[in-house]
Amino acid sequence: MPKSKELNQWNLEHDPHFSVPNDIQGLQNSILELDSQHEKITKAIQEGLEDATNLLNRGDYNIYILPFYSGYSSEDLQGVAGFAVSSGSIVLQIDPQIYTEKEIKYTIIHEYHHAVYMEDPEYKLRSQHLLDRIVMEGKADILTKIAYPEYEVPWIEPLSETENDVVWNFIYEHKYSYKEEHLQKMHLGNSYEGIPSWSNYRGGFKIMQNFIEKNPEITIEEWTYYSAKDIVERTDFASILN
Repeated sequence: MPKSKELNQWNLEHDPHFSVPNDIQGLQNSILELDSQHEKITKAIQEGLEDATNLLNRGDYNIYILPFYSGYSSEDLQGVAGFAVSSGSIVLQIDPQIYTEKEIKYTIIHEYHHAVYMEDPEYKLRSQHLLDRIVMEGKADILTKIAYPEYEVPWIEPLSETENDVVWNFIYEHKYSYKEEHLQKMHLGNSYEGIPSWSNYRGGFKIMQNFIEKNPEITIEEWTYYSAKDIVERTDFASILN
């Protein structure tokens, strides 16, 4: 989901969630509201983790709860954002005015899968190019969809026919790029080039949907650690590797 990212310097410098707050009172109010709802929030997190570990049982992770930056709307993200850190932590940013327990469960499963995958030695040994990061988001969203078949969110909605051509051509051209500007263009969109927002999630989810359909015998544990190339080679999108 568009709430997910590996923590790095670029993300911190450019992510509006980490802007210096200009509404201190609003931030304080959010913290107090989160504290008052702590039991309900932690219960939803625990239930989501139980559903995740029933599908993929891995290590323990530290989970941190933060308020949404008070100057940034959380409506597009349905009140919950998150990211995983390669050191074994998951951070959830929650808007106490908007979030739902269901959205917390969706987000924690998504981030849990990232945390599991990021423990893989192969992941730690090299930087992740654009295709790696697209497929990584698709894996996390498909696990969420397996856990919760009702999972329907805007960042995995299908692309239109026109958008589809533009996005896949962009992926083909930049699939092995390590430039953050290419990932951000896929994530935030670019109206001039005809790239809609969340194209990385929408593309990754489509790849993984196709992979699951064509390879039902491959277990969740196995495909979790497959490289992006291994995943794409087993789909109808293999031509983008050429």
